[in-house]
Amino acid sequence: MKKLDKAKCQTVNEDRTVRICVILFFMACVVAYLVWYIIKHDMPADTFITLFKSVNSVSVMFGVMLAAILLELVRWLFYRHSVRTIMTKGTSCKGTVEDVIRIPQTLGGYGRKAGGDRWEYKVRMPDGSFRMTDEYTNNFFYDLSARTCTVYEYNGRYHFTDFK
Repeated sequence: MKKLDKAKCQTVNEDRTVRICVILFFMACVVAYLVWYIIKHDMPADTFITLFKSVNSVSVMFGVMLAAILLELVRWLFYRHSVRTIMTKGTSCKGTVEDVIRIPQTLGGYGRKAGGDRWEYKVRMPDGSFRMTDEYTNNFFYDLSARTCTVYEYNGRYHFTDFK
């Protein structure tokens, strides 16, 4: 039996950490370039600080990237708190993954987004009802051997985990 890769089972909300790391990497590259440029042209060190204190394209870009990081971080922390609450206070049961639904990501109807599609799974609960999972970044439906998962429920909110 082939073991399912945990990285494939990331929800869109769990994938926020990747986005935060990408933004941080880009910011580090810009800072490294600016330091190299200041050293190469033998500028005083306070030029670097002045560059960020004044309103220019670099400081605005960094402000926007910091705001994006903070927004992603707050949304990720809220999601993790919600999942932790559902898993600790809720009840669990086994669900059966019945179907996968592709959610195309478009740019306002003008073509496809570079990030690709997202996927939701239709899960049959033990009482016969169906619930939809969160959106996932990958389609791992055909990699599932038993097509089961653990479903946590608390106050009408659900979290799906342990896909097999």
